[in-house]
Amino acid sequence: MKHSHEKCLNAAIEATKCQARQEAAGDCFTALIDGVSFTAQDIRGFISFGVRIVVGIIYEGNMLRYISVAADDDLGAGEYDVGLDGKVTIGYMIESRGEPTLEYPAEEGKADIFCASESEFSGTFDVKLIEGAPYKTITKATFKVSNLQRLS
Repeated sequence: MKHSHEKCLNAAIEATKCQARQEAAGDCFTALIDGVSFTAQDIRGFISFGVRIVVGIIYEGNMLRYISVAADDDLGAGEYDVGLDGKVTIGYMIESRGEPTLEYPAEEGKADIFCASESEFSGTFDVKLIEGAPYKTITKATFKVSNLQRLS
């Protein structure tokens, strides 16, 4: 994952831990992970380090599951390749209290960005996760977040 995307993701994850759950009307983040439904309970959008990012979160007891989409903030609407070091990166993370965070970045795929502005980040994507991961694909993903927060 690009260094700037990784910095923004880390800052976004920390910010989500410090704030109450939130989801604005109309915000969404849904996907299929190896065919199993992922519907985020909490959706956050951020701009930081030259990156626009949305994080969808599911809370399951002591475990959190995240899908993140990060894109260089100079990208507008359009279709983009997803890769480990591309202008668009996507990942799936599982965090359990007291355990190391498991990270599964996407190594290839396509993302279609519908809107990338100060007030909205939305689109769709289908990706293949890194070889050797216990999960293979994230498909039929749709995300939309309003009111992106600036992180420093």
